[in-house]
Amino acid sequence: MTELYANRFRAILASPMLVGDDHAHVNMAAPAALQGGQFRVICDAEIMLVTAGETTTTWTVTRGIEGTTPAAHAAGATVAHVLTAAGLLGAQFSVTADAGDAAKTLQYRRDTSTQIWATALGANRAVSLSATGVFIGAKFHIVRAVSATGAFNLNVGTGPLKALVPETWCDVEYNGSAWVLTAYGAL
Repeated sequence: MTELYANRFRAILASPMLVGDDHAHVNMAAPAALQGGQFRVICDAEIMLVTAGETTTTWTVTRGIEGTTPAAHAAGATVAHVLTAAGLLGAQFSVTADAGDAAKTLQYRRDTSTQIWATALGANRAVSLSATGVFIGAKFHIVRAVSATGAFNLNVGTGPLKALVPETWCDVEYNGSAWVLTAYGAL
């Protein structure tokens, strides 16, 4: 699951958490930037991974990650989104599994930065690039592997920006008003 990030998000525990609890009841849902993936929070000295429920006030959490210890937390305790070394290391190596014989809309921070098509294409497939939540400098690396055979194109972006055939790749970047092709080549 994609790790998501946002600036300065804090919630408050609406009810106490016991050591064995795997849900956190908070006073608000996570902001849109943290919805649709997972994110890390810290409460007192415990780091937790929010894995579900972020659109509600009941979050499913993995407790005591990154060497911290699950602990009891009082109602009213602050639960703050946190960026950790482990979270950054995971972001460095974010590569999707095979996208299959399918079209896909990529949304920055929701989808991994490297997208791979490794299945034969049975028709032309579109890779749409969403402008939702994107910022200048956002990038995707899109690969059509040697195993993604077929006479059909993997059309990246509007136009398309690049039509990928087997054994090719391209990089796209958001320039503030549109996604643009910045590099392409053969594998």
